[in-house]
Amino acid sequence: LGGHIVKDKVNVVMVWTTYCGVCRGQYPLISKFHDQYKEGDAVVLGISLDGFDATEKVRSYRTEQRHSFPSVISQATQFAELYEKTTGEEFTGTPTYLVFNKEGGLIAYLDGPISQNGLDKLMAN
Repeated sequence: LGGHIVKDKVNVVMVWTTYCGVCRGQYPLISKFHDQYKEGDAVVLGISLDGFDATEKVRSYRTEQRHSFPSVISQATQFAELYEKTTGEEFTGTPTYLVFNKEGGLIAYLDGPISQNGLDKLMAN
C-alpha cells in the first residue's frame, strides 16, 4: 500500500470485489465521501480482490457502479497476508476498511460495512 497512500491526508482504503453485494451498497456512500474530501483532508483508495486476471472486468464494473474513487487490483491471498501482518487480525472478507492518518500510520480497520456516522467520526478527529 505504501506507494498508494497519500501523505498529509487521511486515507480510507475500501477492500471490495465485484461479487460482494454488501460492497455494492457501500459504493455511493464511499464515492460521496471521496468527492467531499478529496480536495481537502481525505481520500479513498479502493482495492479490488478480484485478481489480476479480472482487470477488464474490474474496470468495466467500476464504470458501471460509478465509483468516483480510484482502485487498484490485488490477489486475495497476497492482500490477506498483508492485512494480517498489518493488523494482527485474520482477514475475513469484503468489504473491509483500513484507515491511515496523515502521517501514513494505520489508525483503524473495520471488517464489514461502514456507516455515514463512522465516516463523520473519522473526520471529526
